[in-house]
Amino acid sequence: MTLATSPEDSPGVLFARYLRCMAVNAANRQDPADLDATDWAILVELQRDGRLPLPELGRLVGCEPPEITERMRRLAATGRITGYRAQVNATRLGFPILAIVRLQHEGAGPVSLDRVLAARHEIQECLWIAAERYHLLRIVASSTYHLDEVVNALARFGRTTTSLVSAVPLPYRGIDRPSATPPRPGGRETLMWASS
Repeated sequence: MTLATSPEDSPGVLFARYLRCMAVNAANRQDPADLDATDWAILVELQRDGRLPLPELGRLVGCEPPEITERMRRLAATGRITGYRAQVNATRLGFPILAIVRLQHEGAGPVSLDRVLAARHEIQECLWIAAERYHLLRIVASSTYHLDEVVNALARFGRTTTSLVSAVPLPYRGIDRPSATPPRPGGRETLMWASS
């Protein structure tokens, strides 16, 4: 479900869309507490190297290959493992420019934003920032001219702000097992994410 908006949308309509998205997210949410330490170890190792042979993965997490196979099947069936992919070096593939583009989407046009996002493979990721009502896009390009071409294609949908990335001090590192912190006053428990 997307939160595509148009200038005619009232705050009430936008809030209703937001609540629907939150309901869908809540319905898809699963309790991380039903994963044990071995499940988390499997997830951490597969995020580090998705091509680990089952015997090696089993050795790292302390299980036999048949148990690893069953656990991986269950993690995939519950939507916790959604796929496997290679991490590639964009610069060595001819895309040395990395940019973050903020798109203040102003509504539907003759061509939907979804179609442009699907067609432009330079756009690696698109996030919807609900409270601020804009899209945040991660884009790779072969040159500044190429980046300008991609940004101009997006500018049809609203105002853009482009930031060139000069360094990535913390590349994507995957998700590690959450650890519960002591309950806050008032009985609410919070989660702190363990560092890798």
